[in-house]
Amino acid sequence: MNREHAVALTVRAPGKVVLFGEYAVVEGAPFAALVAAVDRHVTCTYTPGGKGVEIVARGLPPEAGRPVFAEAALAHAPVQPPGRYEIDSAAFHTVTESGERVKLGLGSSAAVCVALTGALLAAAMADLESPAVRREVFICALAAHRAASGGKGSGVDVAASTYGGLSRYTLRGPTPVEAVVEPLAAALPGGHLGLVFAGASADTRALLSLVGGLKARVPAAEWRAHLSALDAARCAAEAALAGGDSTDWLRAVTAGRAGIEALAAATGAPLRGPAAVADAVDALATGFGGAWKTTGAGGGDLYWVATPPDISPERVAEAAARVGLVWLRVGVDPVGVRLVSSHSV
Repeated sequence: MNREHAVALTVRAPGKVVLFGEYAVVEGAPFAALVAAVDRHVTCTYTPGGKGVEIVARGLPPEAGRPVFAEAALAHAPVQPPGRYEIDSAAFHTVTESGERVKLGLGSSAAVCVALTGALLAAAMADLESPAVRREVFICALAAHRAASGGKGSGVDVAASTYGGLSRYTLRGPTPVEAVVEPLAAALPGGHLGLVFAGASADTRALLSLVGGLKARVPAAEWRAHLSALDAARCAAEAALAGGDSTDWLRAVTAGRAGIEALAAATGAPLRGPAAVADAVDALATGFGGAWKTTGAGGGDLYWVATPPDISPERVAEAAARVGLVWLRVGVDPVGVRLVSSHSV
């Protein structure tokens, strides 16, 4: 899109669910993660004017304080067109029974970095549909996200938010330019993800530290065996997707959960999350002949429930509600960061 005059515009970026390869992906190649971009979005609306950049963050929980990820994205952006950038991440939060507003675990911080970086570039007349511009968004947003996260994390959430769809993500070196994002042609079985909110947000940094500490305490072969089990489940899932085999897909989900539970037993990290919720999710999934596992770092946030193709999502949602589970149904966002509207001012 060629824009010759100052424009007001809105950019949006999707969230993510890491399905397979969590923890293993942090170690780098040959390990990888399988991640889905989902149709919950952060929006960033830009209004030109003034001499500097004003960031307004909406949708943050009251305790969140300063918008540190937005500030990091601004600091790492290649351009800073003056104006007002209004960021809305409300779709990534929910309200608990006690009235507390908490994150769902869909990658809001990464989506904020991507949406703001995309808006800054779009405001400077860059075309977000260009592969080169999209790569620039990814590299800058990943650098920003790492800076605001204390250098932790693989960047898989930034990749999903930037590129959308279902993809394999691999780190081939320590810098953002060495990250490889490979789109997968297959769609998810059923076309959606069934998720259960654990009732609390996970502390991803603390969990990464606990799991990472195992590497220094055990023989290298034992550490690699844990990562290989997680990666084997990811490979099995990719094969099931390519072959359209729903039975093998469910087996891969079960294998992925087994890998995480073995890692939890070895580290003492609470990767399974709240016991009562995990047990209820287990009963829900197995009652429909399905499978389940934690997503991302585990320890809270979201459980993923996969069911056979002949089971309607509505039946699962109704069963979840009957036992008090907070059910979310999300679709895969196939596009990633995008310009959704613009007009001259």
